Amino acid sequence: MRNVFSTSLRMVLLAAAVWTLGTVSCTPMPPEIVAVDSGVNVNPDMVIPITTTELRFGNFVTGAGPVDLCIKGAQDPDFVGPLMRNMASRPGGVPYLNVGMYLTLKAGSYTVKAVPGIRTDCTVSYGGLKDLVLPPLGGGRTYTLIPFGDQNRPTTVKINLFEDDRTAQGGQARMRFLNVSPDVPTADFGFGTGASYKALLSDALSGDLGRASGMTILTIAPQTGSSASVRPSGMTTDLLTVNSTINIPAGAVITSFIAGLPSRASTDPLSLKLIFCDDSKPAQSGLSICTQLN
Repeated sequence: MRNVFSTSLRMVLLAAAVWTLGTVSCTPMPPEIVAVDSGVNVNPDMVIPITTTELRFGNFVTGAGPVDLCIKGAQDPDFVGPLMRNMASRPGGVPYLNVGMYLTLKAGSYTVKAVPGIRTDCTVSYGGLKDLVLPPLGGGRTYTLIPFGDQNRPTTVKINLFEDDRTAQGGQARMRFLNVSPDVPTADFGFGTGASYKALLSDALSGDLGRASGMTILTIAPQTGSSASVRPSGMTTDLLTVNSTINIPAGAVITSFIAGLPSRASTDPLSLKLIFCDDSKPAQSGLSICTQLN
């Protein structure tokens, strides 16, 4: 069931100012980072509180170059980082359509600065972007920070923070679906194509999660050589199809994304893409294991 966070998300998607990862002719005000209601059940307080949190960040802004982050805690005198370079041993940052590895931080509040992936320090922000304040990161929690939109249209660029649940299900798999395309107002994801399509997670607003009976993450059977489609919500036509190439092993925890621009030709690198990230696998070269399926 969607709570006040979902309502706030709709308002922000309509009214928030811009976070742009590139240089533009005007200087718009940056938006806040929005905490999305991710439907994750909060565990009760433990006898010994967990004082660390995990955070990763992606890059889903079409036209953006690789990006890294620097952070500053409430009591820190200055920014530290870049995080991917210093904590993930990954110089070069996170490229478009990728997600970085989870980084362990102290729980609490942070200000973040986006920097070009090639930077070795925190002195130069990406495209002159102003520093942004993260919602508080809770102890024992896991988060994914997602900037998305079209760099050539700054008003489409948003940043949302999703809480993750990487709990595995023995003998089964678990999946959620994020719509991070600025030009798909609402989308459904399901297995099959055309007449064989069966919806799985539906009504994912741009910048939000798909849901089924109020749930944002579902337990599903493992998949071998399966097909899948993304559709505009409530429509019978396929917006994007992937034929017979989806493999999801038992125990996997999948975050699926649609990103990019449906107006572009399928051969265009900025066209609409379906990406699966296997959150249950160890990172490689500082990046989460993500596969572009089309």
